[in-house]
Amino acid sequence: MHGLEQVVFGAVQQFLTIPVVGGLIIGGLQQVIVIFGVHHVFSALEIYLLSTQGSDPFNAIITCATIAQGGAALAVSLKTQDPRKRALYISSTVPAFLGITEPAFFGINLRLMKPFMFGCVGGAAGGAVSSFLGLAGTGMGITVLPGMLLYMNGQIGQYIVVNLIAFAVGFALTYVLFKHDE
Repeated sequence: MHGLEQVVFGAVQQFLTIPVVGGLIIGGLQQVIVIFGVHHVFSALEIYLLSTQGSDPFNAIITCATIAQGGAALAVSLKTQDPRKRALYISSTVPAFLGITEPAFFGINLRLMKPFMFGCVGGAAGGAVSSFLGLAGTGMGITVLPGMLLYMNGQIGQYIVVNLIAFAVGFALTYVLFKHDE
């Protein structure tokens, strides 16, 4: 596992040096990495970025991946007719907006597969725009709504825009293209 973590760490570090494309790849694949639990190595990457660059562009990109999964899960929730399932799905969606995607993608998106893939597309779209804008947080560890605190350095508007893009793509693709057979 340590060897795998080192490979993932090195790859992500290299992707961060490639504007737009790097953000697209990281934003699209970050939640896949979370599934396998290898994402914990990224704390070391964020510490490295903060200590060497004074900012954390990785945080902005992974925020997009997180909110896009929340958007896809919310779309499934709204399309679900069964009130008990809808309530369960919505309660699994809310943590994604606080930076915790596991309930949304293990409870909804990954189980249904297409919403997970659409969420990854949303994360890729938001990650590409984030990378293009050069968005970078002033700290680490928090994303999505609480993560706004890391962008109070004049980038809050851009942070909101990339989050809206990622959310909208994940939500719209799922809402339009996914048929939920209950």
